[in-house]
Amino acid sequence: DSKLYDTFMSKWQMFNSGIKPYYSAVELPTPPVNNHAFVVLGSGLSAEGKLTSKFTRRWQLAVDAYKRFPTSTILVSGGAPKKGVTEAAAGKAWLMNKGVPSSKIMTETKSSSTIGNALNSVPMLRNAGITSYTLISDGSHLRRALTHFYASKLKMETAENKTFVLSSVSYLGYKDKTVQEKPVTKASLDTIG
Repeated sequence: DSKLYDTFMSKWQMFNSGIKPYYSAVELPTPPVNNHAFVVLGSGLSAEGKLTSKFTRRWQLAVDAYKRFPTSTILVSGGAPKKGVTEAAAGKAWLMNKGVPSSKIMTETKSSSTIGNALNSVPMLRNAGITSYTLISDGSHLRRALTHFYASKLKMETAENKTFVLSSVSYLGYKDKTVQEKPVTKASLDTIG
């Protein structure tokens, strides 16, 4: 397992050094034509079970990306139901309303956190034959989410004592006010460690 952990640690160090997300689907490099998914992370629904503006802006990025790369699938990740509606169900309905076919949308309806997004989405991606993904969230959330996704993959590989191909090829973020593209501070790393 040391090779798996070494790979994970090199990714973690890379993310801690700072990431430069794409902020528009127009900027995205072309993902692999086959077996690619855009993974959109949940952001909570209003008390009435409706999408918030924070959540909707992530979905708009997904629609823009899908229109550029329609061979990709979209994975909608998020549980945390409000009024009986999960984030994934609300997101799927919104995407379909924007013209994305139902057959191109997968839903992960159990997670209620970023860790849950990763733990539940990675097995779904692998089981669907997805080998690459583009993570979509707010810019300030991407680095943490990427780390969770790589850790979830590592957890599965060590539990099964078997590696599999699944990697992020890019990340697309809404440029929010707290984007963190610079290295993680020593104080933050000390808190984590």
